[in-house]
Amino acid sequence: MLFNCSCVPLLLVLFFSYFLTEARITVFVMEECLRETNTPWTSSQISTKVANQRLLCLHKCIYKKSGIIDDKGNFLINSIREEMTNSTLNDNYKEELFDCLELIEKITNCDDIRLINNCFGNGVIINKRNY
Repeated sequence: MLFNCSCVPLLLVLFFSYFLTEARITVFVMEECLRETNTPWTSSQISTKVANQRLLCLHKCIYKKSGIIDDKGNFLINSIREEMTNSTLNDNYKEELFDCLELIEKITNCDDIRLINNCFGNGVIINKRNY
């Protein structure tokens, strides 16, 4: 397995913060969401099940404040697609990534963030049949 499951949410924050050219994920947003979700930041604190759940909530908060998820829980894939137009990711990877992300209908709770994580699972995009 390429990624440890507990670090995938953190990798997603890094992924989106790197590829979003308008830098929507600012330090302010990160700090605000860390406070709102009471999420620990050190690796020793993140190892607990409660902390892992808080990481999912942290990402939901960050995505919402960054305009990746709207107030109704809609995953705004087109804003990500626009931001990644000039990214250096392989075109086939981007196509498979967006095929997977397009299957996400709504993000209504923290556990729904796992749907996004699944698109990045093991460094390989999952097949639609696995959804």
